[in-house]
Amino acid sequence: MGSDTNLKTYASSINTSLLYIEPIQLPVGDNAFQLTVIDRFGKVSNVTSHYVTKSSVAVPVVYLPVLQRFDVDPTIDVIIRSQLKPPCESKKGSIRSVWSQVFSSDANKLEPTARTWATDFNSRVVPVAFPNSTHLFISNGTMYPGESYGFQIVYTSWDSQTGSFLGSANTTIMVTAKIIPVVASIAGGYERTITVPTSVSLDASASYDPHLFSVSYSWSVMEVSTSTVVDMRSITSKTSAALDLSSLSLNASTAYLAQVTVTGKTIQGAARHTKEKVYLTTTSNSGPDLSINVIFGPTHSQDKLNPNEKLSLKAIARADSFLWECTSHVSLDFSALNASGLLRSGPDSQLLVLSGGLTAGSTYKFQVTAISGTASATATYQ
Repeated sequence: MGSDTNLKTYASSINTSLLYIEPIQLPVGDNAFQLTVIDRFGKVSNVTSHYVTKSSVAVPVVYLPVLQRFDVDPTIDVIIRSQLKPPCESKKGSIRSVWSQVFSSDANKLEPTARTWATDFNSRVVPVAFPNSTHLFISNGTMYPGESYGFQIVYTSWDSQTGSFLGSANTTIMVTAKIIPVVASIAGGYERTITVPTSVSLDASASYDPHLFSVSYSWSVMEVSTSTVVDMRSITSKTSAALDLSSLSLNASTAYLAQVTVTGKTIQGAARHTKEKVYLTTTSNSGPDLSINVIFGPTHSQDKLNPNEKLSLKAIARADSFLWECTSHVSLDFSALNASGLLRSGPDSQLLVLSGGLTAGSTYKFQVTAISGTASATATYQ
């Protein structure tokens, strides 16, 4: 149905779900198309309408695989890919494109929809690495978390033979930088057995703020069975990245929960805290001090292992031998995996699970026992 209100039927599209119209057949102006679906019983569906406006000036067309307003992680490089096509009636046109940052003061240069966002555009300048590319490239760390930025691509079309101008248009997008949580991590394993008195320290120095701001630490230790908080008023290391357990009064044969709160910079008035914990079981036996070092894999509980990646753990202790086990509810046949070559473990300190050895979507818990004479200690990684 064209702008002249004359009903036009496109015979080639009857009884098909695809409507194709030659450009020359489509009149300039507003065009409305209606689709009616009839099932095999003759039942007629509701009429669906689609509106197309044909411009009298030939302009190129841009395709963006994203919405015009979206959120991104500013701690990684961001690439917005676009595809440009010359005007549909010009088969010999060439295209030029330019990306640039736009600000609230540029509202008069924006398309009507984008003008309503302009007041949200931040004035902080973000470098556009390759402005003459059809792709917008934003380097990590150049957008401040929580802020929104405007970017516009202006695309023009020229006749490649005559050099005459065919048309131009622009599209604006708004990118909002997400506020990424602080990452807290305690080295050594999720559960550990320690001998008291002990010389062990808990190390959270791998914790960090993804936005590269400094972080602070606050430790607490609680006896699990009684929920009694261990007195740490005189412990100077309670606000450090490492907590010296030798300075605490810990009882033997007792379960404790040690927790660190890692605090990052407050952004837009929102405090940013992340906690990580480790369960400690004390013993009076003179077993080895044992911890688990992650060679390859997630180092903190918030992370997940890509099923296409390997997992490599190493037990750190002075011991005669080591025994690795999978103690999670998800069964893992060490013998079968060893036979298939997907797992390597033995009396040494290292556990290696190759790509394909773990099932996607499952949670695994690995426990290592370090044996030294008649004494032993255990540590767990999850």
